[in-house]
Amino acid sequence: MINVTFVTIVASSYFLVVPGYEAGIEYVRQSATNVAFQYVVIHNRSIPTCEMMANHHTHLAAEYFYTRRQLGSFTIFIAPYCSQGELLDFAPLANQWNAPVMSIAGTNPSISDKSQYPTNLSVAPIHHTVLHMFLEQLFRHFKWTTIVLLCDDNMLVMYYRGVCTNLQALLRPPKYQLNTLKFDSSKIRPDYERHLKEFSRLARVAIILARPDVTRDFLVSAGKNGMSGNDYVYLHIQPYTLLPIFPSLVYSNGDGNDEIARSAFTSLFSITFDTERNIDLLPETSRRFILDRSEVIHNLTYQPNERLSQVALAAFESILLASQVIQESIDESGDLSDGRQFTRRFWNRTFNLPTGQLYINENGDRFPDIILRQWDAGKAVFETAMLFRSAERQLNVSRPEGVIWQGGTVPPNEPVCGFTGKNPICQPSGHSGIDR
Repeated sequence: MINVTFVTIVASSYFLVVPGYEAGIEYVRQSATNVAFQYVVIHNRSIPTCEMMANHHTHLAAEYFYTRRQLGSFTIFIAPYCSQGELLDFAPLANQWNAPVMSIAGTNPSISDKSQYPTNLSVAPIHHTVLHMFLEQLFRHFKWTTIVLLCDDNMLVMYYRGVCTNLQALLRPPKYQLNTLKFDSSKIRPDYERHLKEFSRLARVAIILARPDVTRDFLVSAGKNGMSGNDYVYLHIQPYTLLPIFPSLVYSNGDGNDEIARSAFTSLFSITFDTERNIDLLPETSRRFILDRSEVIHNLTYQPNERLSQVALAAFESILLASQVIQESIDESGDLSDGRQFTRRFWNRTFNLPTGQLYINENGDRFPDIILRQWDAGKAVFETAMLFRSAERQLNVSRPEGVIWQGGTVPPNEPVCGFTGKNPICQPSGHSGIDR
């Protein structure tokens, strides 16, 4: 009998992934042969955020590895790693131990370098590299090169802070003209009007890197101040649904501005990773197991009609992936001691899971597809307009009409009169008739 121990070190804000891991272990135990699975959770409620966990993760992992690890058991560290600092600090130590690390939330281009980090895998339902490839093709498709990032510096939304940092490094001159406007929604209510006016002075395309409710407030302010419509484009990235950190993007919240938001959303595009449909394929027994364990054991209650988070599903899927490769390793060699050899078995292959197909690329990273959704004000829903196939690196139109522009044409990268309306050709000396 071969012993395998999964170890999760997790911040309080991501504790809902634990029932996902537990459901996965319960599922694979039914079919595993000659393998005994154990599961260890290391958790401290005084460490609520991913950024705080980054300061403690490596120490907690080392304390477990050197003092509590079961000798002879193959140890796999399997956790959200929702802060890039958390992942980058721990990866070198895990490599030294020759221990596999499976992330279900955090990704980093440096970690994808398997010459440096050969024991790291990402099965996250998101990926920064895929997002960058998608944005590159989207901007090329619509000929947009001048971009503003509206970045929330709130510590509770580490994902957006990470994306902001990455895009600042990737969208660089001379190809792009990029400006970044930062705010912190955790301290005071953002001055939406001031930030939008500064944005309009610099560009007409903005990526809002903030919670969906903050994004909605930006669009309400845009609608009130004449900064929506066909002249402006707002892109919002939704990594996954995870209450209360990442609620769904909706126009209505009963604050008296719902109709303004409904109209202004016509300038808003939603960017999501195409992993949500996998939730509907989750076996009912496993879904029920996650809900029951969440409520009865961990005091985490899902709201009525609330769907499972994609990261909870990724926790479940990561156990199934690991179990399949564990069984392959045992069947072929009977050996499960080399973490590097173990992780190589994941590379460049598509796994068939009960929740659908899951592709891991040649760097050991899950590469999900990305959906671009456009708002339909009449139906008050986002509808799929374009799909980015990550395996083929291809951006495709998802419906015959493609993206529908209110003015009939794609908003230009820069207005004819310039961002401030001061282009000389638009001055009163003979060109005053041009629409600014």
